[in-house]
Amino acid sequence: MTESNAMGIPVVANDVNDPRDSVLDGTNGILVKGKDPESLPRRTLKILIDKVMLNRLSVNALEQSRQFSWDKTFEYYTSQIDYMI
Repeated sequence: MTESNAMGIPVVANDVNDPRDSVLDGTNGILVKGKDPESLPRRTLKILIDKVMLNRLSVNALEQSRQFSWDKTFEYYTSQIDYMI
């Protein structure tokens, strides 16, 4: 999902634990309820048809992806390890 965001591609995903970490519903992608199997393709089509929504989600997805990098991840885990030691 982060890779898609880095390409400016909004994600449509089921609203479960992991996607919530990187998909902000209605901001940089769409989260759908897992118990509604028709919701995923319906919401995907909505983004593809609504060019204004697609553009807004794409810009936000790209911006959101800038919060993640290998350097930031390395720094975070290094600081956590240092704290535990």
